[in-house]
Amino acid sequence: MLLSACGGGDGDGTDTSNTSSTTVGPTSSVGTSSTTDEPTTAGSETAEPTQSSSDTGQTSDSTAEPTTQGPTTDSSDVDADSDSDSESDSDSDSSGEPDLLFDDFEGFAAGGDPNPGLWTKALVGSNGTILVDDTYAHSGSNSVHIHQEGFSTLMAANGIFPVPDNRFYGRVYMRVAGGLTQGHVTWIEAGVVQNDVDEARIGSNIGMLDVNHWPGDEEQRADVPLMPDTWHCLEFLYDGSAHELHVWFEGEAVPGLTVTDWTTPPGGEGNNPNNPIPEWAPQFESIRFGWELGGSGDIWFDDIALATSRVGC
Repeated sequence: MLLSACGGGDGDGTDTSNTSSTTVGPTSSVGTSSTTDEPTTAGSETAEPTQSSSDTGQTSDSTAEPTTQGPTTDSSDVDADSDSDSESDSDSDSSGEPDLLFDDFEGFAAGGDPNPGLWTKALVGSNGTILVDDTYAHSGSNSVHIHQEGFSTLMAANGIFPVPDNRFYGRVYMRVAGGLTQGHVTWIEAGVVQNDVDEARIGSNIGMLDVNHWPGDEEQRADVPLMPDTWHCLEFLYDGSAHELHVWFEGEAVPGLTVTDWTTPPGGEGNNPNNPIPEWAPQFESIRFGWELGGSGDIWFDDIALATSRVGC
């Protein structure tokens, strides 16, 4: 079995404000991709956060302190244990509001920083860039383009944490240049503010979608039809109260990426067959999007939603 090591370093993500809201409807099936890529043109209206708005200002590359914001609840068509099972029915409609954060990257000029009220840059050993881009968009005219050069090129969501019950959902549309990677990379991670201290990551390894725990480097992998240079919908639930992580691809649960104690599921792919870690989740203080590890790469995100219930694709 081929394993990949995850790097160390310290970067951080932080909070101050929040985001605009639009309703996002449910979708699709694992076997299909979201949207084909066509270059778009710039321009559009300002995106304003659901809690506080964002105007101008500058994104910071340094650590900020988590601020307070609250959510709770709902879980969906996933195989969760006791605490999550009782909530699964109410979550199956996947039609929650993005009540923590929503950003479609409209209203900020292409080539500039994303909304500084919503995002703080978290760069560690990086010569990469995080810029609003009007070349590709899942909706509207803009997305955010992360170009990775170095160790870690991430942006941290502001104004989200702490969340009640230490539990939250996310939904992103993402377009990866070249598709799934053979080497281990991270595209989304949630944990404490300081990077590479205590976190759970979503990314790619050995040509599969991957979830990974640090410290320890335990991982689980699953085959999904993530195509190069194509928009795909990825959803997740970080449930710190139940110590679980769930992932959906194009609206369908991915059982091989359902985490309870970081042991490899029966018939699944992973590197930890028999060393359970039952209480692995930290008190979540930060969630970061971008690219970590792998040297270089390019990824676009659009219509990022964070919520207290499942939003759907």
